[in-house]
Amino acid sequence: SNCAIPGVGWTPPMECGGDITLDLGNHNELEISFAAPSGHEIQIDGPDRTRIEFQAKVPCGPPGFGAFKHQSIEGTNFVPVVAGTNVAGLAYNAASSFVTIGRCNGCDKCEVYTRVQFDGPISNARFSQVSWTINYDSSNTLAGPQTYRYGTEFYCWIRGATLARRLQDAGEGRGRASRELKAAFAGNEFKLVKVGEVVNIAQRFTLTSKHASHHNGERFTNHFWISRDLVQDSGRCLALNCELSKQIWLSKPDGLELSGP
Repeated sequence: SNCAIPGVGWTPPMECGGDITLDLGNHNELEISFAAPSGHEIQIDGPDRTRIEFQAKVPCGPPGFGAFKHQSIEGTNFVPVVAGTNVAGLAYNAASSFVTIGRCNGCDKCEVYTRVQFDGPISNARFSQVSWTINYDSSNTLAGPQTYRYGTEFYCWIRGATLARRLQDAGEGRGRASRELKAAFAGNEFKLVKVGEVVNIAQRFTLTSKHASHHNGERFTNHFWISRDLVQDSGRCLALNCELSKQIWLSKPDGLELSGP
């Protein structure tokens, strides 16, 4: 793959990608692996589901492509094999996982597109590799070796749920329900760690303004009041001066506009 450093020849949305040659017509089995660098693991911690996705495309539109070719393998037909030091908390969701091969109806490119989903919450899971194998109909594929393009301009990453998706699932525009979801959204935290490394996960919690106007869209100024009960429920100390010298970071519920020490 070719991954540029942000700020050094990096132009969104193209962050990382490359080419891969596949000859699907000469085989009927495909293995896909998502792995951390040697000696490392990926650590996941958070309340939401996590998805590993890979998508690669090659031009194959008419003329010359012939009959429509597409096949979908549901997640109930395969089970990912997970290796790592703490994988017990990764709950596979077969209904939300899949592999698709071929050209979608109306598209001019053939693809290999897959997703594996693990349901949340996920508590400090660690894995070095996730792999899954599927069987497919080789007669219903693009013939001969083909050079596919993959990259993060497609679906190639490991990610948690986004706030936008959570709002869509909850029903955007439901007023109070949407505001409560925004206030509660923390998201998942992903870390690349060395095998055996002890990583301290920063405590995360939601604090809510006591003023109703802030819940209705009014902007915060350079200070605000928060509900005492929420601080107490989060386990923070309430005694005078007990939080002196502590480092606390603040952000919007979606993780944007992070600020702190």
